[in-house]
Amino acid sequence: MNDSSRKWDEPLRILRAKLAHGENTSQQELDAIVAEWKPRKKTLREHDSDEPLGLVDESGRALDLTAERWLCHLLGLRHRCVQVVLTWNNPKLGRVLLLQVRSWSKLDSPGHLDVSVGGHVSRTSAVDSLATAHREMFEELGLKPDDLDNNCLDLVDSYGNVDSCDNERFHNAEWRDLYVGEVTTNGFLNCRLIDGEVAGLYLCPTYELRNFVEQTSIPMTKSLGLFLSHVYPNQIGPHSRTTKTTSA
Repeated sequence: MNDSSRKWDEPLRILRAKLAHGENTSQQELDAIVAEWKPRKKTLREHDSDEPLGLVDESGRALDLTAERWLCHLLGLRHRCVQVVLTWNNPKLGRVLLLQVRSWSKLDSPGHLDVSVGGHVSRTSAVDSLATAHREMFEELGLKPDDLDNNCLDLVDSYGNVDSCDNERFHNAEWRDLYVGEVTTNGFLNCRLIDGEVAGLYLCPTYELRNFVEQTSIPMTKSLGLFLSHVYPNQIGPHSRTTKTTSA
């Protein structure tokens, strides 16, 4: 991080506190903030996108506000995302989780194990959330709804989470919709790894979940550990593992 850019740290801290994750602002104010800070985007969040995201409150309700992704991550504006873990009933291993190995080109947590697929929701309704889950499933693994048992993804939980890394000016406030789905055998054979998105798949039998979350040899994202603790609490118990990553 360029030392000269540190002059913006205190103004950004004050602005983050004032906006309260997007619950104390208006669209007019957000548009004015974009106009003021976008000329500095290359210095502050160079590799983040301009994708517009809908903002939500601490309970996941839509605020009827939008902000570009880089601004959400710079100022901790709460937005919705989806995370999906797919399973497959393997003839030899029984039910296994299909966990993504993050691409080595990713800016955050390259090569880490993660949920099967995940992504940001441009809008905030339940329809948009499910559509995003299906879109990410296709974009990252090449899978369509008919590759799933009963063509179905189930929304099993939702929760809010905030991760921050001051050194990287990354303040990620998310409302996470958690989906599960079972891939058919034909669907598993249809999996393809999208260049730049996914480096591989890790098959974890459900009976190995407790050992998996307790091991420290294979790096995994914090969000994967949280997903497993929300969706598979009986198999793994309380999730206490700490990780070095601050990724979503």
